[in-house]
Amino acid sequence: MNPLIFGPSDKALFGIYHAPSAEPARSRGVVVCNPFGDEALKAHRALRELANRLAAERFHVLRFDYFATGDSAGDGSEASFAQWVADIGVAVDELKDAAGVRRVSLVGLRLGASLALQAAGTRRDVDRVALWDPVVRGRAYFEFLRQAHLSYLRSEYGADLPRFERLAGSELMGFPVPTDLRAAIESIDLSKLEVGKLKKALVVSSTKSDETAGLVASLAERGLDAGNEYVPVGVNWNSDAAMESSLVPTEAINAIIAGLS
Repeated sequence: MNPLIFGPSDKALFGIYHAPSAEPARSRGVVVCNPFGDEALKAHRALRELANRLAAERFHVLRFDYFATGDSAGDGSEASFAQWVADIGVAVDELKDAAGVRRVSLVGLRLGASLALQAAGTRRDVDRVALWDPVVRGRAYFEFLRQAHLSYLRSEYGADLPRFERLAGSELMGFPVPTDLRAAIESIDLSKLEVGKLKKALVVSSTKSDETAGLVASLAERGLDAGNEYVPVGVNWNSDAAMESSLVPTEAINAIIAGLS
């Protein structure tokens, strides 16, 4: 694993490059797109393992932190959905330049999957995506996170909850959510996104739902080779169990690697 700083100096991004661990290396790279906030912390080990496994399958792989997250430049008050989509494009260009690949696939988890699909629609060099438990509709997702945040506040503050309750929505589990970011997340509807030159999309889901089935159908209607792999994980990405178990869903990772190969 090789750490690197890339992108424009005023919006520098931190990334980890995983070189292919065997020869001959594939001519295709993979950029891994993080989820948001608390889910990113709890999925860190799973995504690191995914990158290692992809490198073992001879892919060039880049994991990175969006602007205003993790070890990249910026602070939480500057977080922006549009900037994060642009950051994925910067990461694609960096991987192409560093590894000499011409084509790049995107893998995204939760909100990272939504960002990946949007970014792919703007590129000519991204023709495959793997969407892992994607946020299909942002309003329901945001409300889910808000309720999780409120539940946490109730358990921590009890009778003092009203002092903190008003912050739910502007902050989620310790991560600030600027007004523009909240609006952008709530407006997500993956069934309506432009898919550009995208040719193949694999949706890996840990639960069966009409929402996921509808997404796969809508992608197929737009001409993509779209498939769905149902791989139960056992705990949700926002739970304490995910952190405490150092969740690494091997079957889901296997499905993603097979889909990108």
